[in-house]
Amino acid sequence: MKMKTSLYIFNKIQQCSYKKFIIPLFVIFVCVLVTMEMSTINYPILKDGMLDMKSNGYTPESVYNLLNSIGFPGRQVYSRFLIIDFIFIIIFMLLLSLVITFLIGKAGLGKRFNFIILLPFLRSVLDIIENCFILTILSNFPNKLTTIAAVSSLATVSKFVVLYAIIVVLVGLGVFISWKSLKLTNWRG
Repeated sequence: MKMKTSLYIFNKIQQCSYKKFIIPLFVIFVCVLVTMEMSTINYPILKDGMLDMKSNGYTPESVYNLLNSIGFPGRQVYSRFLIIDFIFIIIFMLLLSLVITFLIGKAGLGKRFNFIILLPFLRSVLDIIENCFILTILSNFPNKLTTIAAVSSLATVSKFVVLYAIIVVLVGLGVFISWKSLKLTNWRG
């Protein structure tokens, strides 16, 4: 089942893993990033304190300290930011999946590495879980939901672990493609 699902997803993504799809998706990705940045421009405290950007996690106490310090307007901005983040999650997932699929194709690795394209989907699921928990905390503030805050932190850390794995995959594929290209050039020449 897992292999069939992975193969199906890989085939669908492979159909779109060309520069003509990747480049426009990258432009949309940048536009969403700019929108997200603009949504928090008047709240510099959010830039340093956003829970979903703390790769080493956070404690329930630090969650409520942040929410107290940003006040009601800051909590509203943070909620809007997280709504925009859902759009980012989908675009980032698609972009990473297309790039990984493109690189797997360039590397000539074939079907045995199809499962790698599931990493962006896993990262996205963790990000969605994290956002839902943070939104739940925000909407219930000042009530303290310490268990949800702790699980949200776990989702945040897990999201970053998967993101780092994706970065390793991207770099690894890039190095492999370069090595293969150099090897082929040296063999010919």
